[in-house]
Amino acid sequence: MAASPVYDRPGEIPEAPRGSGIVTEDGFASRTPVEWTLDLHADYPVELGRNRLVLQADVFNVFNHQGVLTYDQNTEVVFGVLNPDFGRRTSCQPPRRIRLALRYEF
Repeated sequence: MAASPVYDRPGEIPEAPRGSGIVTEDGFASRTPVEWTLDLHADYPVELGRNRLVLQADVFNVFNHQGVLTYDQNTEVVFGVLNPDFGRRTSCQPPRRIRLALRYEF
């Protein structure tokens, strides 16, 4: 996507047919890779009379798969100025995260 000469904003003018793809830092791509993740949750209740304490654990993105979500598709930063970041990854899936928690129920 080129910059508009009127508005001077990037990403305004298509330079190729829709879906034709771009050259990225990972090679030629017509679409981003498939997104996938595996999240797990576990909890363990401990009875305390009429109350209970619940121990919880959550693991997000268990396999730490950090697939590409978007590439910079703008060929110009402003009209007539080439974008040095064209084709680079702009976002990926978040890395593995672990959350531990205690919940008291009465």
